[in-house]
Amino acid sequence: MVGNTSNYNEFDVLRALLKINANVSRAELCKSLELGEGSIRGILNELKSKKLITSTKQGHSLSNKGKKAIENILKNIGLPKKVNLKMYEEFKKVRIIIKNIKNYMQSYRERDVAVKNGAEGAIILTNKNGKLDLGFKCNCNLSELEKDSIINKDDIMIVAWADSYRNAENSALAAAMSLKKISI
Repeated sequence: MVGNTSNYNEFDVLRALLKINANVSRAELCKSLELGEGSIRGILNELKSKKLITSTKQGHSLSNKGKKAIENILKNIGLPKKVNLKMYEEFKKVRIIIKNIKNYMQSYRERDVAVKNGAEGAIILTNKNGKLDLGFKCNCNLSELEKDSIINKDDIMIVAWADSYRNAENSALAAAMSLKKISI
């Protein structure tokens, strides 16, 4: 059947795990993850085989092992979040906070990882004296991000933009995973 072919990657699996709560349906996951039925079935089967979720007629939920996995993931990164920035308004934007990156040196590496994984572009921000900092002079208005995000001293924020939220989220997660070893 058309539309039932699995077409997902490791970041889609992580995104699904992060979105599963009490009794979420396949249809809800299809919509929120921007994936087809076949991909969602494959992801759910993969998560079930790892014993991270349980499935009933009422939907899919995290198992105790899944809850512990989420807890460990959230020690390293914040949940990806859609953001509305005035820049690049034609694109969907997602931010992710990577926690406790000591002595981070501003780099283009994470931006390049994001682009290689579907982003049109990305910026990396650090906390400099309580304010978000790009690491270079810019007339960018970051107040929208600052009022919506808590970023601690040793945290960094990656904002990725792409043609879809799926690509923006996947690319932000890819960049985050290049800094923190996250596995499920």
